[in-house]
Amino acid sequence: FTELSYLENTRLVLESLQKFEPQAILIPAFTYSFTKSGIYHQLFSRAETGRFSEEVRIGFSNYRTTDPIFSMIDYTSWLSQQDNLNNLGAFEPGCIWEKLLNEGSIIVNIGIESFVATQIHYLERLMQVPYRKTFIKRGVIYKNNTHHQIVDYTFYARDLKNLRRLNWPLIEEKLFSDGVLSKIVFNGIKFSFISVSSLHRVLKKEITLDPYYLVRT
Repeated sequence: FTELSYLENTRLVLESLQKFEPQAILIPAFTYSFTKSGIYHQLFSRAETGRFSEEVRIGFSNYRTTDPIFSMIDYTSWLSQQDNLNNLGAFEPGCIWEKLLNEGSIIVNIGIESFVATQIHYLERLMQVPYRKTFIKRGVIYKNNTHHQIVDYTFYARDLKNLRRLNWPLIEEKLFSDGVLSKIVFNGIKFSFISVSSLHRVLKKEITLDPYYLVRT
């Protein structure tokens, strides 16, 4: 749409977000392939969450967490100062998602058809929904070419025997109808944003009433 390079578009998005003067700007750089390969490299593992994440990782990242599946990259310098993060347990106590809830964070979606947020998996973990379970994956985390560690990584994931998947359109409609999710369309590009605390408050109430609410068809 802009006829600019993807790198330039990425820079403009990051600079636009920075105008709000946030404490940090974090972008997911997940590596789902760790579940099969058992290998994660903090510096060189590609972001498997789309082109934007990979552009940020290559050209704009100041720091990347060592979580081998759900790593986050930081355009600012906030993450590098969080020494007590639990990077060996996705959605476990001390994880980045707990920190985002406590820090008053805001989730921003840009150009995504239906609202999505990995933060919801942390809420599912807190609520112990019946369609997910805890798995352990042994693997290797490389922090650089010479330093590595063998780890047992804990992650809370959908039981593959359970065919239920998150109903993102239903979740979006609920958050929007309750007035906590804001949406705008500018030049055909959809933007949505919500505070993490509001997301938890609204969906926690629904999960309490129906543990299968998020995967309801």
